[in-house]
Amino acid sequence: MNVLVTGGTGALGRDLVVALRSAGYRTRVMSRRPGTGADWAQGDLATGKGLDAAVADMEAVVHAGSAAAQPWRLRATDVHGTRRMLEAANRAHVKHFVYVSIVGMEGIAYPYYRAKLAAEAIVAEDIVPWSTLRATQFHTLMEIFLGAFSRLPPGSFSRLTRATSRRGWSTWWPASPRAGCLITADPRCERSGAWPSHGSRPGS
Repeated sequence: MNVLVTGGTGALGRDLVVALRSAGYRTRVMSRRPGTGADWAQGDLATGKGLDAAVADMEAVVHAGSAAAQPWRLRATDVHGTRRMLEAANRAHVKHFVYVSIVGMEGIAYPYYRAKLAAEAIVAEDIVPWSTLRATQFHTLMEIFLGAFSRLPPGSFSRLTRATSRRGWSTWWPASPRAGCLITADPRCERSGAWPSHGSRPGS
């Protein structure tokens, strides 16, 4: 199987690429940055440039590309970019599209989560046979937050903590933590044969 991994150099993408190649799949990396090799494609979700070339001859797409650390690019990359990627996958007759999302986002006023939920809704429009994988939050997000806090003036963190305590932590954290789950809303994933025969199928 030929698999395109968007965001293939990111926190999730780079490990996923290694795992797929170790399992014997031809895996193409898509990144905004230029790279070398036959299985490297430069593509920009925010503009659509290079997406058709990246997805050419691919049977499946794992969409892990995101602008998580660049909130000013979220709408263009995570929301509109997901639609652009799906439309390119549709033109290339991709058999299955896997979108990587996050558990427990509903009701949380965090721009990144809102962008992910909007992208989930676009994936569910059924442009390409699809699955949405809601994973638990990566530890790298906490590294970003803590790195930002480390640059604040002395005393800022304690003021933020008091303000958050007055509002209640429920504003920031789901009331009941949930384990990760694979949401499968498209029965065609069983019929298309796009999933590896030795791997777990959606819903199993």
